[in-house]
Amino acid sequence: MPGERIRFAIIGLDHNHVYNHARILLNAGAELVTYYSGKPDLVAEFAQTYPDVPVAPSMDAILEDPSIQVIAAPRCRPTGPASRSRRCSTARTS
Repeated sequence: MPGERIRFAIIGLDHNHVYNHARILLNAGAELVTYYSGKPDLVAEFAQTYPDVPVAPSMDAILEDPSIQVIAAPRCRPTGPASRSRRCSTARTS
């Protein structure tokens, strides 16, 4: 619907280009609703940049949330865990 913001989440913070994923989507008008990483130090670092965005309790919580329309995952591969969702998106460089 016109005027509705795309809701997105991030899975994996292992590569610092995830900050570009977030920035580009936010600048385009999307809403960052949550993120997940199994690495507490990376979660703490990301939380400094996005303090108002809650951390997801698990990757599955993101994958199972139908309100999330796009999942930015720097390591989104056809065989990776985030591939279970058709909402998985990754930046490609070539």
